[in-house]
Amino acid sequence: SKTGINLEIRGDIKFEILPSPALKINDIHVANIEGAMTADTLKIDKLQVSIAFIPLLGRQLKINNIKLIKPILNIEVLPDGRNNIAVAVPTSSNVQPSTTPNTIVSSQRSKVLNNFIDGLQVGSLSLSIENFSIQNGFVSYNDHIHGRSEKIEELNGRFSLASSRGPLESSGDAIIRGMPINYSLSTGNILKDRTLPLNFSLKSLKAQAHLRFFGALTQIDKDPKIKGKLTFDSKDLLKLFAISQNGEKLSNSNDRALSIKTSVDATLKRGMFPDIIFRMGKTQGTGKISFQNNNKIDLN
Repeated sequence: SKTGINLEIRGDIKFEILPSPALKINDIHVANIEGAMTADTLKIDKLQVSIAFIPLLGRQLKINNIKLIKPILNIEVLPDGRNNIAVAVPTSSNVQPSTTPNTIVSSQRSKVLNNFIDGLQVGSLSLSIENFSIQNGFVSYNDHIHGRSEKIEELNGRFSLASSRGPLESSGDAIIRGMPINYSLSTGNILKDRTLPLNFSLKSLKAQAHLRFFGALTQIDKDPKIKGKLTFDSKDLLKLFAISQNGEKLSNSNDRALSIKTSVDATLKRGMFPDIIFRMGKTQGTGKISFQNNNKIDLN
């Protein structure tokens, strides 16, 4: 297809018009690209969608409910730089042979983000989503260029979108690296087609740790950048490390509490934490970290 998506529905499809339009689809598969580890990029056991009828008369697409049951998303970056979430990325005769895999990956990621932002507007209709829920989701990420692998298990979350320009609210829970976490996300309205105010929080009650970010995603129309303030607090660093490393332990220490505060300024290619303030027990200090996508890291 023109979108590059190979979609297959292996289960039942049920569509209702009254009392309001509703769609139910079972066993959805989106095929992976050639050379990927898994057969499917996306698999969904059940998809349910219901739409408010009356707002359609006023050119408003109000989605009352979207429910994804047992969705499985496999994100993969292949050794040649291709990734399986870049949809219909055009090739150009102007691309020079010297283009590196990292350049290809960064270019594709920017195109995906821009396409997503453009797609929030459904034709001439105003879009809003009252409730978008995920039940028992799973996400895997494999980057064969850098040898990185991550997964998110037992993802349960709820999203709401007031309009195609925002704001968005989301909260839920999941298991990351074997650690149960709770998350919350909120955004403001997109400003001047390039800036998205963003607040994010990750909390683990089991590990007694809390990560928070307050800031914005800027330059979303060209080279996306994250700017803002990041804080991290852990009441017991030994417990946090043991849980995240599957039982491995740090050397015993009486100074188990850790807090970190810093600014963040980062793109897909480079980043900086210019004003780190940290405290561990009775010890405190300052510093800065900068990094680039060639894995060069500077510590001060």
